[in-house]
Amino acid sequence: FTKLTMSKQSETDQSLEITESEYEDDESVSSEIIQALAKRSYHLPGNTCCEDFVQWFFNGHPVLGICFRHPLHPVGIEERFLLLFGSFSFGLAATSVVYIWFYYSDEQMNETVFSYETSATGTISITQGMLALWTVGCFFHSIFDYLLWHITACACCQPGGFMSRCERCNWIGSPISFFIVLATMFIAAMAVLIRSDIEVKEGQSISQVGLSFISGYLIELMLALFCYSPVIGFVLFSGILGCGRMPLLGGRPRAMWLQEV
Repeated sequence: FTKLTMSKQSETDQSLEITESEYEDDESVSSEIIQALAKRSYHLPGNTCCEDFVQWFFNGHPVLGICFRHPLHPVGIEERFLLLFGSFSFGLAATSVVYIWFYYSDEQMNETVFSYETSATGTISITQGMLALWTVGCFFHSIFDYLLWHITACACCQPGGFMSRCERCNWIGSPISFFIVLATMFIAAMAVLIRSDIEVKEGQSISQVGLSFISGYLIELMLALFCYSPVIGFVLFSGILGCGRMPLLGGRPRAMWLQEV
């Protein structure tokens, strides 16, 4: 009876050790994944190339990230709505700032760059102002979303980061992002007021001002979120600019190379 009891006790101790080791392994894997997600890493353990691109793009997108975020992602739903609001504010600011810049630099904003005719709508003209907004404005819009996301994630203070001892301070990215969004909203509001005042002085009616502003803003927003963002994301992910080895520009090839080394 004593031997039987001792054998059962040893089996129980072994099972407890296995359970603790499995828990420690799961915790270390979770910390690794959390850190990779916070750093917007191009590769997660066990993922294929296609899976890595999907998780990298969806987790970092201002709109799609709300619905398709990873369960362990440190950037929560509330922070993602803040990022989306910041993206909307930057779009408002960019749309008005481009108009103001053309007005005060004596450039011809409405000068046609190229045009083409369609049987349905007639002639469609692309002006210098549209081209500037849809290229430079959209590009900086995408960069703003990217930088604001990294500030919010605060990867250095997340589990596995080089300042993981300050894990209690991993919330600091959210208030910093909040103040950046507030500043962007203020700039956007001032730019909209200045633009509307200029357009009224130019003799345009309120309805014309509203129509031109809303159409320009919506096109800029859609291009930035669903055109420039995927294209810039694919270029960074592929590592073309960094030949697969340079920091920041090496993309997934650099992440796989570092894993092998």
